[in-house]
Amino acid sequence: MDAIRFVKREHETAREEFTRLEHAARQERAALWRKLKPALEVHEQIEDAALYEPLARDARDRDVQLAEWKDQHARQVKDPERLMHSIDSIDPEDEQWLERVKELRTALEHHIHQEEHEIFPRIALVWNRDRLDRAGADLERMKGERTRLAA
Repeated sequence: MDAIRFVKREHETAREEFTRLEHAARQERAALWRKLKPALEVHEQIEDAALYEPLARDARDRDVQLAEWKDQHARQVKDPERLMHSIDSIDPEDEQWLERVKELRTALEHHIHQEEHEIFPRIALVWNRDRLDRAGADLERMKGERTRLAA
């Protein structure tokens, strides 16, 4: 699977998990969060390592926005990281906890929208099918490795 399809699939899975979490009974929230949080962290790690780091190098002379996206991406994830830590400090049965989860989802949806509508179309102009497939294989391999380590 190519890198763009892989990341879009990950985005869709995250959306589904947020929906499940937001509609869960109060007593089920903690267990769902313990599953979702590490998945979000792994996604960020592998996306940076297998997609945006090599893309920054490859796009340097071809697409300034893509070459600079890695740094912008790193700045954009600071707020969601802060929100994830604050979620951990609140009782999942508290309504404030759910409000923070919704705030996190909104921040991530904005980020996802930018990736899928501005960044991904540009990647296909810099990387050919083979390079997209290799990055997708790297993403899948890294996800498997890091998910096992997080378990």
